[in-house]
Amino acid sequence: MRSISNLPGAIFRLFIFIFGTQAGRITTGVLLIIGGMIYGITSHQIVYRHITGNFKIHVLDDGNDYFEDLNAQTKTYYAVDSANFTPYPEGEILTNGVAVTSLTYVADAHYSINIELANAPSLVGTAYTAVQFTMESQGSAPSSYAFADYSQHPDGYYDNHWWVGGIFAGFGVLFLYAALMIHFIVKMKNANRRDEDDLPLEKIRWKRDPWSRHNVSYKQQPDPGTAFKKYTQ
Repeated sequence: MRSISNLPGAIFRLFIFIFGTQAGRITTGVLLIIGGMIYGITSHQIVYRHITGNFKIHVLDDGNDYFEDLNAQTKTYYAVDSANFTPYPEGEILTNGVAVTSLTYVADAHYSINIELANAPSLVGTAYTAVQFTMESQGSAPSSYAFADYSQHPDGYYDNHWWVGGIFAGFGVLFLYAALMIHFIVKMKNANRRDEDDLPLEKIRWKRDPWSRHNVSYKQQPDPGTAFKKYTQ
């Protein structure tokens, strides 16, 4: 509870550091540029691969189903996220004698899984993301289901991250530019202040307020005739 109560203060101090200090502006700018460049470099070509075979369907309660490739030499699964398929077959259909005859998956991205099941052996092995699959059942025509991205680009596409990365890098450049401008402004003010230290007080006043010289009242010099008359009396 105490850490949560300190959160607004920490956010405020971070805000002051980023926008109110030169070190914060420079650090933020450099991090944004580096982060944007790294994210842009991760742009890559999405490659799809199509396979046929014999697959075992594992229906999970969280909406992520797995198709196990029974012909693979090692345990290989293809993850099917039901939220990304429009439409997607109901769970009863998947468990009532249908067979997945072929599927398409993202070939350049895989990960390891270890999923414990309540009434079946755990799913342990390598998983790929399936983007399309075809099912067949007795007495009905084959049905195909696919990602929207796959339907639009069945031959793959280039996943470009440079747009977002470029925006972050652009903000980083703005932070560095602001830090540079503030540095020069402060430097010029300090230089002017040092120059004023070497000037007489009256010139400093005129330099800061040029119009003040028109309001300076000079002491009137005595009239020579009046002074001579006073001396001879």
